[in-house]
Amino acid sequence: MERMRRVYRGTASELFGEDALPIDKMSRHVGFYRLAKESVPLLRDEEKEILDAYSAGVNAYLDNISFIGGKTCSANLLPPELVVLGVKQLDPWEPADTLALARLMGLQLSWNWSLDLTREAVRQHGLGEFVEDLLPFTAANLLDLVTIMDEDDLKRQGHWADETL
Repeated sequence: MERMRRVYRGTASELFGEDALPIDKMSRHVGFYRLAKESVPLLRDEEKEILDAYSAGVNAYLDNISFIGGKTCSANLLPPELVVLGVKQLDPWEPADTLALARLMGLQLSWNWSLDLTREAVRQHGLGEFVEDLLPFTAANLLDLVTIMDEDDLKRQGHWADETL
């Protein structure tokens, strides 16, 4: 979460150096975090309560991490990459962080939409056997990771009913 927070806040270069500056510039230009902060006051009370509760849970975990000499010494450990990078403090999580993370994830999940449509068009035109050769974006061993469920998937998991549609 911290790595992603650095990306959407535009502060990745603080950890990863000059090579991360283009990412920081893009994130600040898009305004993931700025827009999230502006959105919080516009939320309904129930939505704010949910985000506050989530933030409190994340912060309860963060509060139990001890930083001594750049190493953690509690049951709640930092991810190894943060220890290696010498992180000695983490900012508290806030509702805007959750909203900004959702915005960043939305962008990341939409990057390959045109390739997904092209792959499906190739399959539907009877060229399914060639799709991996023509568009090798998804290796055969990753096809099982597709998250879209069809009727057979729902039936296997016992969630199928005529009302499902």
